Amino acid sequence: PNTSISMPAKTSGMTESTSASKKNSSGMRGTPSTGSNGCTSLTVKERASMKARERKRTPSGRDGPLVVKKSTTSEKERRERTWSAWRIRAANIIEHDYFDTAIGLVIVANVGVMVFDTNANAECQETTCSGLGLIVMSYFFLLVYTLELLARLSVYQCDAFRSHWTYADFVVVLSGYVELVLE
Repeated sequence: PNTSISMPAKTSGMTESTSASKKNSSGMRGTPSTGSNGCTSLTVKERASMKARERKRTPSGRDGPLVVKKSTTSEKERRERTWSAWRIRAANIIEHDYFDTAIGLVIVANVGVMVFDTNANAECQETTCSGLGLIVMSYFFLLVYTLELLARLSVYQCDAFRSHWTYADFVVVLSGYVELVLE
């Protein structure tokens, strides 16, 4: 339906021949049709376009920032289009709740070993009293953390660094290797 809304014409002193080629005061090109009562006739669509244009303007009168539409494709669809099959399988494993639970249990076990190791070293007067079992377990935990970090980096690549946990994992693994070298 072509519904019209009447509003007073604003020609600002221009003749109709010059106003047809220039923008009028509403920002639209051309001359809207003028009715018998001296009012300009605009369709609903033209009126909505004018209102939208006014909303986009900033207080300084300049156009505001562009509105970026969110992508309609989901993360899963994007992965299926761009990732290889092994990356998709590895991401499914890394993102699974069982994987998070397993890593959580490894962290709890590592804390227990660290507490036991600290108590053993506190009672001992020598530089280190840790038994071979504690040292092997410490290397095992470092290996698990390294493999987890490498898996995340190989699957997510640069996107892995969007998470602050990746930086925390990197610091933990790096400090473990620094301790390994210093012993």
